[in-house]
Formats: sequence, C-alpha cells, structure tokens
Amino acid sequence: TVISMGGRGRGKTAGVDGRGGKGGKGGKFTAKGGVGSARPGPLSAEEALSEAEVLIERAERAMRNRESKKAHSQLVQAVEMLREAGVEATSEGSLLLASASGSLLQLDDEERMCQLWKESGAVGETIGKLMGPEQRMAALNMSDAALEQGFAAAGIAGMPLDEQSHMCESRAQVAQLLSEEWERQAEALRGRQTELSKQAMGHAVECATRAVALYEESSRLFLCCQAGAEWEPEPDVDLLNSLGSALMHHGRLLLLAVRHAETDPASSQTAEAQQARKVGQKAVTRSLECFEEACSRCDSAKGDDLSEVLKDWAQALWDASSLVPTAKAEELLRKAAAKAADAIALQMVPLPAYCNLLGDVLLARA
Repeated sequence: TVISMGGRGRGKTAGVDGRGGKGGKGGKFTAKGGVGSARPGPLSAEEALSEAEVLIERAERAMRNRESKKAHSQLVQAVEMLREAGVEATSEGSLLLASASGSLLQLDDEERMCQLWKESGAVGETIGKLMGPEQRMAALNMSDAALEQGFAAAGIAGMPLDEQSHMCESRAQVAQLLSEEWERQAEALRGRQTELSKQAMGHAVECATRAVALYEESSRLFLCCQAGAEWEPEPDVDLLNSLGSALMHHGRLLLLAVRHAETDPASSQTAEAQQARKVGQKAVTRSLECFEEACSRCDSAKGDDLSEVLKDWAQALWDASSLVPTAKAEELLRKAAAKAADAIALQMVPLPAYCNLLGDVLLARA
C-alpha cells in the first residue's frame, strides 16, 4: 500500500505543502545525488520538506521503472532528512514521512515476493535485504505517531477541512497497515505461542477498528468541506472504496477470532464472543454496501476509476466467501469472479494484479 501524500483530485486540494495538492516537482534546492549541487550544511524546515518531497517523487518514479535499489536509497534518505530537520510531526512532514514509510514497506513486500520467485529466474533488480517484523512495526508506529501529531497541529492551525480529511485518510491507511502487520504476526505465532498469538490478533482488531473510524471521519470532513457549494455534497468514491476494504478487513478479523475461539466451547458462548460475531457480520454487510455505492457513483469525467472499485469489490467478495458456509461461498465466489472479469474488461491493457485476482478467485471456485 502506497500512502498518498497529495490530494484525491477533482479539486480536492489536500497537498502536503498546502499549496494545491499536487506537490511541487522541484524544491528550492536539489536533493543529494540529484542534478546540480546539494546545499551544504543543515537544511531549514522548509528546505527539508521540499527536498524530501522531491526525493519521494523520484523514488516513486524509480519504483515504477523497477529500480528498487535506487528507490529504497531515496526513500531512506527522505525519512532521515525529515527526522533530522525535526519536521516529521508537522502536518506536511508527517504526510511525507508516512508516504515514504509506506513505499519502503511496499518495496519490502516486493522483495519478499522476488525471493520466493528467485529460483524461477524471473526476477529483476532486488534490494537484497528484508526488513524484520520489528523494523516494519517500528516504521508504521513512527508514521502513526507522526500523523497523529501532525493532525493535531493541523487542527490548531486551522487547516482547511478538505486537507484535514486527507490527513485522516492517511492515518486510516497507516492504521490498516498496522492491523495487517499484527495479523501477520498472530498467524506466525498461532499453534506455537497461543497467548501471544491472541494478543497480536487483539492488536490487529484494535487497529482495524481505528482504521474504520478514521475513514468515516475522513468522509465526514470531506462532506463538510462541500457545505455551501452550488451542488449537493457527495461522498468521495476513493474514500467509499477504502472504507469498504477497511470494513471487510475489520469484519473478517472479528469473525475469524470468534471462529478460533470456538475450539473452546465455553469461550465461544460468552457475551463478548456473541457481540464480536454480531459486529463482524455487520461490518461485512456494510463493506459490500460501500462497494455497491462507490460503483454507482463512479464518474470517469471526475477522475474515478471504476475498474479499481470493481477489483476491490471482487477482493472483498472473495474475503467474505471464507466466512460463510460452503453453499453460500460458491455464490460469493461467482460474484467475485464476475466483478474481477468486469474490471479487466474496462482496461485497454489488463494489469497483472487484476489478472492474478481473477485467477485466484477462479482457482478458489474449482
């Protein structure tokens, strides 16, 4: 997951620099290693923000070009620059820090996949090293704390509501990543250290709950910023899509936790377990409703990507199929395959992620 540091388009100008949402393509000074000479001595806060933004943009371009080592180096440099300048907890700096950290985690995920494929010979440039679970968690916790402080500072400074909405969205993305990381740790510990596994799953549920709340707050702020406009306030399709994914993740974790507890007949019948099951089922239902609404509101003239909504809807249906009896799972998988196929049909050149999803869903149906 790449944590966006700019606005969501369609006039939603929530940029990291507070100057229009698209960010600057060039700072006041050239970043180290770039074209031209780097400014000697320590950078001021404004200079560090500009330099870090340039580095992150170059890193994202390098990632698109499969230049993993170059991207990794630039992202690490951006994080260090923000921290050395002491701007990581400002509204602008926290978004940049979260964006860089999210991209580093994405590179780490790709590195893990490359190592799995290494024997096939179908691997390009790799970083050559992996982040440990502690490093991944530390990076996310650092981003989470910085964004929380940055959001508080933004409120005090009277940041426009659309920009506050974007900051809430970024906080939700980090909370979602934290939840996924805790779930990964819970799975690794299951069967070996049961109590630690339960604690990790509890943290995963807690972070997932927070992610949903933050996406809802981001949506509320986005609607509020449209008050007084000539048109009726309408929700953002990207936010609806993200909320749908977060709700499915939250519901799935709760229902899986209840399912694991069912191995102990006494614990599965507690009021707490029954409440968790009820909340989980409601979250799954709301998730699918969010995707349906997002799909109905998509407008390509406004920059909405219907194929992405359909892909995420298909993923959610696939996830939901693992939570219901076999008879109901078949229908959900059928719908998931149809949504994935529709998403591919909208693309001139089908993207690998979409094709892989369709293949996975069809395999699950077989």
